[in-house]
Amino acid sequence: MLYLYAICETGVSPPAAVRGIGGVPLDFVALGPVTLAVGRAPCPVEADLATLRRHQAVLEALMTGGPVLPFRFGTVVPDLNDIAAAVWSNLAAIVANLDDVAGCVELGLTGGMPRRVAQADPAAETGRDYLLRRCRHDAARSAQARLLRAGLDRLDRELHDLSRSSCRLPEAESGGLLRFAYLVPSDTVPEFQSVVRRATEDGVAPLLVASGPWPPYSFVRPDLLFPPPPGIRR
Repeated sequence: MLYLYAICETGVSPPAAVRGIGGVPLDFVALGPVTLAVGRAPCPVEADLATLRRHQAVLEALMTGGPVLPFRFGTVVPDLNDIAAAVWSNLAAIVANLDDVAGCVELGLTGGMPRRVAQADPAAETGRDYLLRRCRHDAARSAQARLLRAGLDRLDRELHDLSRSSCRLPEAESGGLLRFAYLVPSDTVPEFQSVVRRATEDGVAPLLVASGPWPPYSFVRPDLLFPPPPGIRR
């Protein structure tokens, strides 16, 4: 099986020493102005920590040479012709997407309130007392949630101004937490991280976690290789 790492610009020299999963050297397949970075890997690919780190290390090495459009971990195709045809058919959009992410990395932010485990009620508590206590608790949590959302919205606007692009995941997909991804120019990363640190110190959210920098996974256009070639697996 052919393991897909990324789409890069043609003509950019990748690090010669970069090795893929299993220590296998990468192959670089030029398709006009773009190049596929691929390798050989067993199928299915084991999703262990060492393999995940190797996938990430390849992408980070490729990013030192120029912009990349990363494939998700574990994306394989049985035949090079399948993915090559998909690239040729959508070449203009791929080149435009590479321009979108050039010079940038992805930074993530997760904010929310930690879930509280319900405490056992005292044996002497009446049903009425229990309901009143629950109402007060729910009202306080709702007020906290409103303040949290307002604080995170302000922080999101400030971080958006430091980014080329940003996106928010629907809450339904994130367990009630608010999750954001930002496409940040590399030279703006220190300022971005400073803003997040200040927000953390100010207690914008009880749970505020920053991550990255990463390859720009969230900013690869979702329809870039859609419909996927017949043999592609994600």
